[in-house]
Amino acid sequence: MYLVKSNTFHWHITDSQSWPIQILEFPELARAGAYSTNQSYTPNDIQDVVTYAAERGIDVLMEIDTPGHTSIVGASHPEYVACFLSDWITFAGEPPAGQLRITNMTVANFTANVRCYC
Repeated sequence: MYLVKSNTFHWHITDSQSWPIQILEFPELARAGAYSTNQSYTPNDIQDVVTYAAERGIDVLMEIDTPGHTSIVGASHPEYVACFLSDWITFAGEPPAGQLRITNMTVANFTANVRCYC
């Protein structure tokens, strides 16, 4: 990173297709949303990355992009996602289509609690 004079690692840790971050309060997200059980980050893994970066003067900005790029949440909470498993090829540029139903208070509270973790 020093070659490009950057001291911030922007870690896009979740996306539409996968939720690889294990959150203790929401274990169902990684269980249903990671590509596999051995392809997810534990809290210790994340701390190791943050510590490694800090020792080298690098800040870690961990991004959980909401309300878009979260359709994989529908694997564990289909009621939270609009258009989950819809005919994405007609309506979206990539699979899977869908975004959080952010106007639903249950979903808004869920999102706030997930963001507090980070």
